[in-house]
Amino acid sequence: MTTRNLITNTVQCKSLVPESLVLKNGTVEGSNGLLIDGTLTKMHIVSKDGSLIHISATAKLESCTIEGKDILLEGNVDAVITAQGDCEIGASAVMVGTLNVGGDLFKSRLADVTDLHVTTLKSAIGSAEHDFQRAA
Repeated sequence: MTTRNLITNTVQCKSLVPESLVLKNGTVEGSNGLLIDGTLTKMHIVSKDGSLIHISATAKLESCTIEGKDILLEGNVDAVITAQGDCEIGASAVMVGTLNVGGDLFKSRLADVTDLHVTTLKSAIGSAEHDFQRAA
């Protein structure tokens, strides 16, 4: 049995967008870990220093883009996401969009992924594409 390090075991975020905050049409840049708890619409979310971006279970993202190294997704997410490192889709995640992953992808079997297009970008193995659709 292979041991894997899930992103949830390493969550340490110092930049915060609180649950009470609603942001529209702009950019959120964080460093030393970025935790998104709020509601964001048409926002560009980026880690300035390559640290973790954590979209929590309380977060609601609509028509956003996310760019970072490691990304943990647990909220309601409609986005185009680029993770140069690993990406974890937690059990509470509800997702629609496009996900480009350079490292490993961990997806909980309980996550609700609808119309999610995933491209893995591992150069040593080649790229692979997957579409997640809701079962009819």
